[in-house]
Amino acid sequence: MRILVRLAALLAVCVALGACATEQGMVRSPAADYRYIYKDFDLRYAWRLAPVAEGVKVEGLIKNVRGQRMENLEVRVALLDKNHKVLGEALAHPLPQPIDSDDFRSFELHLPKAQEPGLMLRFIVNYVVSSSQGSYSWTSNFTVDAATGQRLGVQKSKDLDW
Repeated sequence: MRILVRLAALLAVCVALGACATEQGMVRSPAADYRYIYKDFDLRYAWRLAPVAEGVKVEGLIKNVRGQRMENLEVRVALLDKNHKVLGEALAHPLPQPIDSDDFRSFELHLPKAQEPGLMLRFIVNYVVSSSQGSYSWTSNFTVDAATGQRLGVQKSKDLDW
């Protein structure tokens, strides 16, 4: 009888531990539903494009991966033609701010032109980083192919962890 009680207790512990492991395995990345990912020094970007009646909608996430705190974030996205001429531009302020380390915010903006082959997106992000050593203003910018999300002039990275 003592053996059955011990086996039942051992089984209960194994089931409880297994449930904890399953819960950990189910944690999804916030960027899992976004098609494009780009890694920069201080920030991680994830975004997707959706056609709308008046052009294209850019929905995205921006994550602070380095600074203790980021504030005054301003995300500007321009739609460029193959000659880098600006066809449309929009600005978003991810809210709420500030963004603490390892935290993220969403942004959404609308570009007033339909997506066509050969177009590019230029992201320019201005922000202030605060840490125990002070604060500084910074600008991050990159240009990607609008259809593939591939950064121009750089080989595609296999590391897509957000």
